[in-house]
Amino acid sequence: MFDKAMIHELVVKNPARGIKLIKDKKEVAALDIYDQNDFFACCAGTFYNNLFQVAILTGLKQEK
Repeated sequence: MFDKAMIHELVVKNPARGIKLIKDKKEVAALDIYDQNDFFACCAGTFYNNLFQVAILTGLKQEK
């Protein structure tokens, strides 16, 4: 994307050039449907309820 932006003179340099991706093979742990239901029941009405709904229902996860 940045290379094309450079061609069209939208940016001066590609800030992503030289970045190396780290490929870690981590085991993913997910809540089953019963645990999700229990979790949602516990967090219902709390300040973080919407955050938890989006995170769990879209598959977001925290990077360490």
